[in-house]
Amino acid sequence: MALQNAQYDEIMRDYNRRQLHNKHILDEHVEEAYQRIPRLSEIDNEITSLSMRKARSLFRSKGGLGSDRSNCCSVRGTHSPSKPLRLSGRLSADAL
Repeated sequence: MALQNAQYDEIMRDYNRRQLHNKHILDEHVEEAYQRIPRLSEIDNEITSLSMRKARSLFRSKGGLGSDRSNCCSVRGTHSPSKPLRLSGRLSADAL
């Protein structure tokens, strides 16, 4: 039995509501971590800044992204792939 439009819309509204609620909880936890350990915020901003600087250099390079792929991750091996480097979706002012 296929879903009717109204059923699909209800499911999507519930999903979006849950997603927004969970994002709010995540933001609160990140803010709490930043307050407890101020260096986390600094590290997060440094990662953002370095990532943006590297992206800019790749786009500005003569050959574009394809020419510098081997060096795109100069900090390779310094973190575990199972642990995200970013603590939030925020960008530091110097990253822009």
